[in-house]
Amino acid sequence: MIQTLIFVLVAEIWNTAGQIFFKKATHDTACIATTGAFHDFWVSILRQPKIGLGLACMAMGLVVWLAALSNAPLSLVFPLGSLQYILVLLASRIFLSEQIDRMRLWGTLLIAAGIMLTALS
Repeated sequence: MIQTLIFVLVAEIWNTAGQIFFKKATHDTACIATTGAFHDFWVSILRQPKIGLGLACMAMGLVVWLAALSNAPLSLVFPLGSLQYILVLLASRIFLSEQIDRMRLWGTLLIAAGIMLTALS
């Protein structure tokens, strides 16, 4: 069980890093507000080096996720994957300076409680 939890945690750390890189890459990119902007948006996104870093992190997360799946039932591993909600909340606060309001914090704590109940079963 501990090995599975470690695999899932490492996979979700990689995935969270990928999400942070994606957000940083898209932060200054123009919004798709007009019909003609769609092509320009994708061209500008694909030119961002952080997109490549995000994809690499997500690929590493996938490899570790597959290792977790090979060691435990999907019905256990998948709910543990909800750790990413907690990690993204913390990482967005640390790396993106996003605010965490009370409702978001309570919702994340409820997710954490669900993860603990799943892990203990």
